[in-house]
Amino acid sequence: MEYSNLTTESKVSFKRYTHTSRHIKCSNLVSNLKYKNLLDFGSGDGKLFEFLKIYPQKKYFAYEPYKKLQKQFLKNNTKFKNIKLIESKKNLKKNFYDVITINEVFEHLPNKKILEVIKTLKYIAKSDSTLIISVPIEVGLSSLVKNIIRIVFRSTHDRTTLKNLIRSIFQRKIIRGKKPFIESHIGFNHNDLKKILNNHFSIIKITYSPFGFLKSILNSQIFFICKL
Repeated sequence: MEYSNLTTESKVSFKRYTHTSRHIKCSNLVSNLKYKNLLDFGSGDGKLFEFLKIYPQKKYFAYEPYKKLQKQFLKNNTKFKNIKLIESKKNLKKNFYDVITINEVFEHLPNKKILEVIKTLKYIAKSDSTLIISVPIEVGLSSLVKNIIRIVFRSTHDRTTLKNLIRSIFQRKIIRGKKPFIESHIGFNHNDLKKILNNHFSIIKITYSPFGFLKSILNSQIFFICKL
C-alpha cells in the first residue's frame, strides 16, 4: 500500500482532511521564511512539495532513507522536477540547509533514534536555520477521537487495547518497544518529544493543525518551530 493511501488519499475523509491540513499548515509556515536551501527530512512520497510554492531561484531537497518510500517519491517525480532526492544520510551537507521540515517522523522512532536524528539535524543545519517539526497528538481527548475513528473504520494501530486507550487518554506511559521504526502511534506523547527538543533547540513557536484555536485539547497535529 502506498503512503498516500494512509494519509491524503485515505478512504476515511477525516484522515484526508487532517493530513492535507498539516501539509497546508507546513507550507504556510515555510512561506513566511527567507531561505535558499530547503530540506524535507523524512520526505516519504514527497507530498509536501505539492503544497509548497516552488521558486526557481531556491533549491529544494528531500531526504528519504527507506527504499519503498524512495520508489513512491520517484513515481511522483514528474510533479517534483526541481526537487533533489537524497537517499543516504552521508549525502546530507554539513551546515547547508536554511529551512528543514520534519513532518510525521519522530513519532515512529524510539528515544535512541530520536537523539541520532537530532544530532544529524544539528550537523546539517546552519546556525540561523529554522526547523519545522510536526508530530501527531495521540494523548488526551485527541487520542480518544482518533482511536474511535480508527476502530469504526477498521484501521486501528498495533497495540490498540482498551487498557492502552485509557492510558493514552490520561497520558500514562505505554511501552512502545525498541524497534528502529515504530509503525504504531499508540503510546506516542508529543509532550515527551517537547522535553527532548527543549534540551537541544530553542522552541520559538508552537502551533496546531487543523484547528489552531483548540491547541492540544482537540487537534490532529502539533508543530514545533525551532532554532539551534
